[in-house]
Amino acid sequence: MFIIKKGKKIYWEVILFSIIIIWVAVWLFPIWNVFVSAMKSIDGYISSRPWEFSFDVNPIIQFYENIVRGLAGTQRGSGIGPAFLNSMIYATVGAITAIIFASLAAYALSCLPIKGRFVFFLILFSGTVFPLQIYLIPLFTFFQKTGLYDTKLGLTLAYTAICIPFCVFLLRNWYLDIPKGIVESATIDGATELQTFWHIFVPFSMPPFVTLFLFQFTWVWNDFIFGITFARSRTSRPIMALLAGLQNMYSNVGIPAVLASAIIASLPTVLLLVAFRNTFFKGLAVQYGGSSK
Repeated sequence: MFIIKKGKKIYWEVILFSIIIIWVAVWLFPIWNVFVSAMKSIDGYISSRPWEFSFDVNPIIQFYENIVRGLAGTQRGSGIGPAFLNSMIYATVGAITAIIFASLAAYALSCLPIKGRFVFFLILFSGTVFPLQIYLIPLFTFFQKTGLYDTKLGLTLAYTAICIPFCVFLLRNWYLDIPKGIVESATIDGATELQTFWHIFVPFSMPPFVTLFLFQFTWVWNDFIFGITFARSRTSRPIMALLAGLQNMYSNVGIPAVLASAIIASLPTVLLLVAFRNTFFKGLAVQYGGSSK
């Protein structure tokens, strides 16, 4: 009887493992196609299947040439080189600035004796409820009247403002879990509110800070709709907007160069997630009943 049960368990484990392998293969197949196609010449891309290498040229050398062509562009300055730096500025400054303001707001909404602080929290949190499209016309009008349209400052302010509500939501949950006895002890010792925040809450907040930075950096880096709405020149547009420009009627870099550029465009978010993966997953615990203690 024991042998039969053990045999059935192994049987179902084999089926489950096979399903997982098939599912992983389904997810990896498009990624394989992108990498292989990015290593082809234009003629090789046309004459071969997407998942097959084309050996009319050296794949490694051709991949490098496709990257250079995508970064430089060919017509109307459509390369993504300047946009790469723009997105790095938007994603880094926007995420860090949003976390700074959100941490102060979350501390106030969770610890300070503010009348109606939950109402203020709901007002801030409502920024995550509405779709981004409803902000486009008001922001576009505001940027045109203030001269912020098609400027790095305008896009940085827009990204920062959009990132703040979710950061407040996550940090407020984290701060509510910090033991009140620590805060009371600091108050008895004569610490001001700012000292309590800086010396107690900030050190406790490193995991959610890293998690939020990765979330918001990735969102800003991958944003497309704000990039094409609030900027039109290559000096201001982020990388995803310029990456789309590689495929328009004025560009002849070819599909392989576009795919190679897409690979380069995805590297910062992938490298950040790999570098901070341990802190990232620790910070996620607050969303699933984790503790900041």
